[in-house]
Amino acid sequence: MAAIERKPYMDRIDRLKQRVLKTKPEMDLENAIILTKGFQESEGQPLCIRKAYAFKKQCLEKTVKIWGDELIVGNAGSKQRGGILSVDTCWSVLDEELDTISTRPYDPFYLRPEDRKAFEEIIRPYWKGRSTYEQWLVQCPDFAATLRDYGALYINRKSVRGWGETTAGYSRVIKEGMEGIKAHIHKVLDTLDITRPGDYEKIEYLKAMELASPHWDTAMRQRRESWQRQSRMRSAEKNCYRLQGPAIRFRKNRRVPSARRFSRCIFTRPVFSWSRMQQATTRDVWISIFTHFIRQISRLAV
Repeated sequence: MAAIERKPYMDRIDRLKQRVLKTKPEMDLENAIILTKGFQESEGQPLCIRKAYAFKKQCLEKTVKIWGDELIVGNAGSKQRGGILSVDTCWSVLDEELDTISTRPYDPFYLRPEDRKAFEEIIRPYWKGRSTYEQWLVQCPDFAATLRDYGALYINRKSVRGWGETTAGYSRVIKEGMEGIKAHIHKVLDTLDITRPGDYEKIEYLKAMELASPHWDTAMRQRRESWQRQSRMRSAEKNCYRLQGPAIRFRKNRRVPSARRFSRCIFTRPVFSWSRMQQATTRDVWISIFTHFIRQISRLAV
């Protein structure tokens, strides 16, 4: 039986696999600390505004890492294998195991001394009594609490982990773009009246959506500008390639390229343009190009 040929890409996959297996899971509190500071900075605002402000702060300040051998990049946290703490949902899930989470036999997460200090000095003092889970415990009906205590209702897994399994409305983002969504927000805002019962909550929610959107708008605008730059470079490459040996063509057809096109070809990417043209263009041809160009410009000016 013939041996199965090993594909070259399997080496990269094996390196990724070994790195994951050898990386010790640890608590990742970066998102929690940024979110806490965001809530502290937005004190007094409606809850939806504070969440939007904290989300925007996380997006702008969180660590973005790309590890070696990765083709699909991105991570919810700042560490290769990290446990994310959703402090606004339930900060106490870590507080209950602060001394044991690093050494517990089942699913341990290493807690660095500096992270423990941040938890004790920043996270716990602020969130104590404010998390969603604590509010649920206070408002929980007696019958639901009884079902929970006897194991008929198990809520301690999902209720303490924050958002998960959330699918964004990608089709709308693709069809309308962030500018389209923001335009829709303003269109709806124009129909609302703060003096009309029920509209105040809608206004604040839409403001929160708008507050969270500039980050995405900026990212998409930067990506769009990057695509445009690449397109201009490809265009410049084409134009420069066409100008190889242009002196003969110019004399034969009596045509002059537009100054904009000519300058873009020569000056947009001088390293690329010069090296490409230099391969097939001698010093004498260069002189004839510029001489002919100046003459034609002089004629047009007259």
